[in-house]
Amino acid sequence: MHDRVRAELGRHVSHPHAVQVSAQDRTVTLTGEVLAAEAERACHAISRIPGVKRLEAGWTVYDEPGDVPTLQGNAKPRRA
Repeated sequence: MHDRVRAELGRHVSHPHAVQVSAQDRTVTLTGEVLAAEAERACHAISRIPGVKRLEAGWTVYDEPGDVPTLQGNAKPRRA
């Protein structure tokens, strides 16, 4: 499940390396940093992955990249 979640993150967030994923007992926990414009869409997509029963989004959401090192650069999410 971990690999499927990572792949889905890459489709919906511009800086997937800024997000840590933990999957245990059909519960996925997301931590790290994400942009506000991408957070809801990513959560929706991940919650639809077969086998995911519960999603805990414990990440920090930023409106702008500001001075957050992991959110720097002009990365764009991959679209499937």
